[in-house]
Amino acid sequence: MGEAGAPLGSRVMTQVAFVVPDIEAAVSTYAELLGTEPAEIYTPPLREGREYRGEPLPPDVNLRVAMIELDNIVLELIEPIGGPSVWKDVLDEQGGGPVFHHVAFEVDDGAGVTDDLEGRGFPAVHSQVRANGGRMAYVDARAELGTLIEVLGGEPAS
Repeated sequence: MGEAGAPLGSRVMTQVAFVVPDIEAAVSTYAELLGTEPAEIYTPPLREGREYRGEPLPPDVNLRVAMIELDNIVLELIEPIGGPSVWKDVLDEQGGGPVFHHVAFEVDDGAGVTDDLEGRGFPAVHSQVRANGGRMAYVDARAELGTLIEVLGGEPAS
């Protein structure tokens, strides 16, 4: 899957994501450009273990999301809801835009990869349990790579 000994351990990018101030408008425009029906917009249920910069994320903070399935990758659109979060921060820092947010990689050992990336100076700024019970984390590589990296994979936390 990846290069032996490489910290990320995967060369499979599964999604590219943008945060947007108006998800309906973004979904509508993509549907028009792609000649498809608009993607479903949904608010995911609050998951266990939601942490933002090492602290529990308040329940009023969430997102609205649309996943646009392309032939080779998923385009994720995110509209932040509520106070400070990994999504709202990027939107605010970049001028309220639509702005690029993250690339995501599926990995075998999410916790191990996240630890390795933190050791390289890319701090985890958000983590939670995924719908499938596994873990996910965003690590902040913006200073060096211009993006957050979403690490998807691994066993559910015990």
